[in-house]
Amino acid sequence: MNPIVIKVTLLVIMVVVLVLLLLSGRKRLSAMEKKIQNGEFPSDEAELKEYERVITRLTDPRLRSQTVRILFDYCRKKHAGRIAIIEKALHYGEMIRKDFSDMEFYEDSMFELGNIYFFDRYDFEKALEIFSELMKKKPYSRWKAVCDMRIKLIDINISNEEALKLYVTAEKYFENSRFADAESYLHKIIDEYPGSDLAGASLFFLGDIYYYKHEDIDKAFSYYSRLYKEIPGHRSAEKAVYKAGEILRKKEKWDDAIELYRKFSTEFTDSPYRDDAYFYIGECYQNMDQPRDAKNAYSLILGDYPDSKWTDVIYHRVQELNKIIEER
Repeated sequence: MNPIVIKVTLLVIMVVVLVLLLLSGRKRLSAMEKKIQNGEFPSDEAELKEYERVITRLTDPRLRSQTVRILFDYCRKKHAGRIAIIEKALHYGEMIRKDFSDMEFYEDSMFELGNIYFFDRYDFEKALEIFSELMKKKPYSRWKAVCDMRIKLIDINISNEEALKLYVTAEKYFENSRFADAESYLHKIIDEYPGSDLAGASLFFLGDIYYYKHEDIDKAFSYYSRLYKEIPGHRSAEKAVYKAGEILRKKEKWDDAIELYRKFSTEFTDSPYRDDAYFYIGECYQNMDQPRDAKNAYSLILGDYPDSKWTDVIYHRVQELNKIIEER
């Protein structure tokens, strides 16, 4: 056969093969793009690699941002403690932080990125940086309460890293409904770091676990009481006193509840719940059939907190109490 014909034939074959490969690649890319547009996760780690390869070939910036978001969410949810996948999650989270701060998923992604540094890496300085940045850029974020709490927790306890690791581990177990494990770590903090901020936080945490999860209000009361008695200046002492009073009121121990609510209103004069404390003092006196004392407690709210949510309720109660007092 003529050598020229052979060369031409081979060239044609090569061109055909390249075209077929390009078409096949384009077809695969098109299928991947459709999955990405639908927000579908990779089905396994083999497909994860396909998604990662797709990023370099995407020209649509929105589709590219969507791919990065999917990869981030997949890796953070599926890592199961594997360092390589955690590193991938951090990589894609940092990409969102740097390149996609104007996207609608930025807020949630930054919160989750902070959580990875906080829970999985115990890199508290980095977590503090992420949570602080999120609050600066999104001051009205739905994650504000959690971020503010974690910023304060890290800021106060960053110098006590071992205790902070124990506390974060307890919180992680709690989030996974492993309450016994969470309690074990909290007790370890109380025993090994008595009087510290984290010991106080652990007592309050244990109170909440028994109050809301185990519904054991007696046990919850014991932890709240230990907090405000053993560490009275703790940042959660105010809430502990208030919740302890709430438990006594539920147990119908009216005198004891009044004593705690008075302690609360005297010691925490700037608390937004001070009018609530006065209201419950009045309610306790009503339950004890002491209308004059109940009226006096309610009247404190009308005088000091005219915009209180209790104002309308109290107005009617005071009228009823006046009738009872007149009849006696």
